[in-house]
Amino acid sequence: GTHFCQFYDTADDLVEILVPYFKAGLENNEFCVWICSEPLDTSQARKALKAAVPGLDGYLKKGQIEILPHDEWYVQDGAFDFQGVLDGYVERLNIALAGGYDGLRLTGNTSWLESKHRADFAAYEQRVNSVVGKYHMLAICSYALDRCGPAEILDVVSVHQFALIRRQGKWQRLKAPYRKRAEEELRLHDEITANMSEGVYLVRASDGVIAYTNPRFEELFGYEPGEMVGKHISIVNAPTDKSPEQTAREIIDAMAKNGSWQDEILNIRKDGTPFWSYASVSIFDHPEHGRVFVAVHTDITEMKRAETDLRDSEQRYRTLVSNVPGAVYRCECDPEWTVRVVSNGIRDISGYPSEEFIANRVRSYASIIHPDDRTAVEEAVLGGANRRQPYIIEYRILHADGSVRWVWDKARGVLDDKGNLLWLDCYWRLYVI
Repeated sequence: GTHFCQFYDTADDLVEILVPYFKAGLENNEFCVWICSEPLDTSQARKALKAAVPGLDGYLKKGQIEILPHDEWYVQDGAFDFQGVLDGYVERLNIALAGGYDGLRLTGNTSWLESKHRADFAAYEQRVNSVVGKYHMLAICSYALDRCGPAEILDVVSVHQFALIRRQGKWQRLKAPYRKRAEEELRLHDEITANMSEGVYLVRASDGVIAYTNPRFEELFGYEPGEMVGKHISIVNAPTDKSPEQTAREIIDAMAKNGSWQDEILNIRKDGTPFWSYASVSIFDHPEHGRVFVAVHTDITEMKRAETDLRDSEQRYRTLVSNVPGAVYRCECDPEWTVRVVSNGIRDISGYPSEEFIANRVRSYASIIHPDDRTAVEEAVLGGANRRQPYIIEYRILHADGSVRWVWDKARGVLDDKGNLLWLDCYWRLYVI
């Protein structure tokens, strides 16, 4: 993902940089493309590389390196098609990856540039950064110093991440000004994310590989600092009815379609312990890693456990009260006294099925109280709730058959560990039939 420019005086300057550059690429299992123009043609480039790489013929034979003249790459039919050139890089990379290589390393000399091409080539160099930054690519663009004035040198440096230039007989690497600004922004971003209480990580959109993790994310998943970088994102997913890879693919596909993704997800720590987290993922262009997914994970294991315990508790409560004579119900202390749980015995008392009362689905608790008794019932309920004490009251209800019936109602408040009122547990039975 790095884009260099090199300023040279002679063919020897090109050889001095590009021969070790491609030697390293061949030895690192990378696919290499060397695009030549004056003052170094393809035969000279081949000869210089062969002197440093004795096994060059083998690399050429299996197709790991191409050494091409510029008119077979940049200029075809006399025209420079910069989008076609960029597409060609990506195509070569895909061929390389399909062939088992680890990336693409390339270079092109710009001595062929004519004035009619310069505007298009400037736009092309701007685009190279965005293309190279998204993929496993290294690119060096070479410029002859005797063909560049000061303004042109500044323009070239401004559209590359780094510049290679000889000073006092030694090659030096210079950072582009925008690169320095980007690195300062990254430093600030790292400082912020390093101190976040949530786990944060970046994933390259091109291949799903983790590019950055903050300390909380590493702690959350049980990895050492930096240990997760370079691994595929699927390592964070616990196997369910889907494999970790399938889960990762579904999220990546959703990101490509919608640009973001949020949901609860079952993750897995390095030691194999599963845990629940809430993940929020979005996508953006990163100045160093290119197109990335940024994800924020929050551990919700305790919350999920509490939800499960509550569901189990409510199920046991329903089972317990289902055979109690009379009616048992639980209601919240909201203005509507919303019923959450009620036993089937309420049909014997009110004539209405229990499911009609759940969450005020059809009728509310208050709707069947006789109008003349509603104020007294409300005062008793509120008084008992405010005093945090049980209360008993007798009042009339309106039966489904139109008759009026008396009930005996006893209730007590259920408090949390801080003394706050959560809900009322109530017991009804007929008082007078």
